[in-house]
Amino acid sequence: MASLLERHGRHTVGSALGLLFFALGSLPLQAQASTSTATSVVGTCKPSLPSYANISAAVAAAPTGATVQVCPGTYPEQVTIDKGLTLQGISSANSAAAILVMPGGGFVQNATLFNTPLAAQLLVQSPDPVNVTSITVDGTGGSVLGDSTVMLAGIVFQNSSGVLNRMTTRNHINPCTAIQYSCGFGIVAQNQGSSSTTVTIQNSSVQDADNSGILAFGDSSSLAVTIKGNSVDSVSTGDGIKVFGVRVNGNVTGNFVTAGFEGIRVSDGTLSVSGNTVANTFRGIVSSSGPSTISITSNKIFNASGTGIVLGGDGNTVQSNSITQAGSGIDFSCHAGNVDHNTINAVATGIAQVPGATVSPNTYFNVGTIRTGGC
Repeated sequence: MASLLERHGRHTVGSALGLLFFALGSLPLQAQASTSTATSVVGTCKPSLPSYANISAAVAAAPTGATVQVCPGTYPEQVTIDKGLTLQGISSANSAAAILVMPGGGFVQNATLFNTPLAAQLLVQSPDPVNVTSITVDGTGGSVLGDSTVMLAGIVFQNSSGVLNRMTTRNHINPCTAIQYSCGFGIVAQNQGSSSTTVTIQNSSVQDADNSGILAFGDSSSLAVTIKGNSVDSVSTGDGIKVFGVRVNGNVTGNFVTAGFEGIRVSDGTLSVSGNTVANTFRGIVSSSGPSTISITSNKIFNASGTGIVLGGDGNTVQSNSITQAGSGIDFSCHAGNVDHNTINAVATGIAQVPGATVSPNTYFNVGTIRTGGC
């Protein structure tokens, strides 16, 4: 039989352990309350969640790492996200359309691009990654308080990382005097900062931007960009996808692009352009870069009134592409490159401005002139 001391010791130890377990059991609950991913909602479609009347207020109140859900509806505001979070459009009452539109007073400048004033409807300037999904950003109106020197963009990631998924941008038409061309952009990822960033733009619809549907630009630190599975339909004056900057690398894959001027333009950087379909453009895919940095493979190009593929630099790889109906299939522009195993059909000139010693084995159908030189 246990002595009184043993019983007392067991009781004391048991009590201490019980208190310890109670304390430990309560700590995770407190930690969970302070570190869990908070969720709030914009609108009234989820009464159980903290709700806000507009997106800007919900973002301002959200802690880092939170999720802000947006009920179907129209939200006339410009939104800046300066912390890592998820912004997500949701469905409710037979609708799944959360739409960001021009504020009543018109757009105002809140960023810069190419050191030029820019008004962004949704601006991401966050040190932590930001993910945005299922939001429509509509630039109808296109006025920047009547200032013709300010550019307009639907979504801008500025020196920030994140993912855009299943987004829609539309109607970013902004004739202006700020730059040589029109000044409307659908989605912009730019890095002019001091640290590397990574941006993915995927499964989204980009409609009617009179400069560029999607623009990725880096000139200070490196930008790794992935542009995949998007539908880009630009207006008659615009480009579909444009990627440039010596510090940009990434992939442009599986997109469907129509554009009035150039479907996909890539320059500098280290980039792969593959598996895209480009239709109804002046020039389908244009590369302008230094040696061995651009790979253009397995793309389908239809109805390019000018040229299917243009080489703007030496050392590019252009392989296994299909070009149908164009003025010329591939224009070397007197640059050397690895150009082979492409299929070229229904064009006036198969390959043009080819350096004299260049060997370029391709397959030709219904081509008036297979090869021209002149370099």
